Order: sequence, then structure tokens, then C-alpha cells
Amino acid sequence: MLIIDRQETNPYFNIAAEEYFFKSFTEDIFMLWQNESSVIIGKHQNPEVEVNQDYILKYNIPVIRRISGGGAVYNDLGNINYTYIITGEIGKLVDYFRFTSPIIEFLQTFGIHAKLENKSNLTINGEKFSGNAEHIHKTRVLHHGTILFSTSLNDLKAALNVQNMTLSGYSVRSKKSNVTNIIKFLNYKYDLQQFKASLLKFIFNKNLNNNVYILSEKDKKIINELVVTKYSTKKWNYDYSNR
Repeated sequence: MLIIDRQETNPYFNIAAEEYFFKSFTEDIFMLWQNESSVIIGKHQNPEVEVNQDYILKYNIPVIRRISGGGAVYNDLGNINYTYIITGEIGKLVDYFRFTSPIIEFLQTFGIHAKLENKSNLTINGEKFSGNAEHIHKTRVLHHGTILFSTSLNDLKAALNVQNMTLSGYSVRSKKSNVTNIIKFLNYKYDLQQFKASLLKFIFNKNLNNNVYILSEKDKKIINELVVTKYSTKKWNYDYSNR
């Protein structure tokens, strides 16, 4: 498995990077990454409905569509994103339990008892700290999720318009949840970078035949081209939902 600790925090780059690794690599991959303030919406969502447009315009918060389904999430540098890209057997690729279990096991090392609820949410005492989504293509699955560590929950709530999950035309609405940060449950001082490094080490030790992968200049060039042609465009981020 390739282990990638991505240092870029540009959300356009990071969302494009997922598609790049998903479509261009054959190896199994685990990645950790962070975004600056942004709203990431599911492939089939309408940003005009999901996002507080006045708020994001006022604070210049970008809205970016990802290739997986699911609901809208707010990212800032208090949040950690994780991604698995795995080759598997057709018909058995969708498996939220498989990909969230390592996060649950890692949190247990801190005495934090999390669980998977409603198929795609990780919760602590009924409060959500992680939303997850998947995308399938042939024998490959991309599973990714958020981990709220010290995110501004006020900004999160202000940026998103969420309600009970419904279908609005061809778009999928996000579901409202009570949210929380991991830092609230830690018994001693631990900053985000220490937490992130510990998670990366935990995943590395959990799997065999790992190799650390660092993005090359060629990788970055291709990803940035994908940003220009797709992920920074109005056609993808806003107009796609109106097809």
C-alpha cells in the first residue's frame, strides 16, 4: 500500500488529486490531507441548495464538487481528511465498515469509543465527527471521510444548509446531524499535527508491504491541469447539478 501524507492545503488541488490517484494508479493507497476553508459537495448535489451562498461569498469560501456521492461537508485546517483507494472484487467494493474500522480502532487507543451509524457517519456519544462517501469504478473503490479535530463548528453550521435527507429534482440533500470535535474527548493536550502523525503511524503499522509515496513534480503538474480543466470550473462545481 502507498502511504501518502499530502502537505498541500489548496482544496481545488486536493479534490483533483483524489481523482488523479484513483484513475492513474493501480496500487492500493491511503492518504491523509487537509483543506483550507471550503465546502465540498457530493457529486449529485445542488450547491445553490446545500450552501449558504451569502456566507461563502462574504468569506470567499470555495465550493467544490467531488466525484463521490453523499452530503456536503465543511473543511478547514481543524479537520483531517483520509482516503482509501483499493482494488477489490466487483460486487463487494462498497464496504463502509471496512474503511471506517481503522479510524475507530485508532481512537480506541485514546480511550475514545466511536461507532459507525447510518451507514456513513462516525459518531461519539451520538455526535458526528466524520462523514464518509465512496466512489466505484470497475474493480476500484475510493473511500474518503472527514475527521473533525478542532474545526470551527460555528463556521461549519453557518456555511451549510442541511436538513433531513431528501431528493430535490436530481440532487441529493444533506442530512442534519449534531457534530463534535475529537479534541473535546482527549484527556490530555494533543495538537492536530501530533494526532495526524499518530494516525499515519497507526495505519502504516496496521498494513504490510507499505511504501511512503511523495508527489513528484509530474504528479503535481497533472493534478494542477485537472484543477484548471475541471475542479475550478463553474461547469463542474455548479452547473453539473443542473444537467
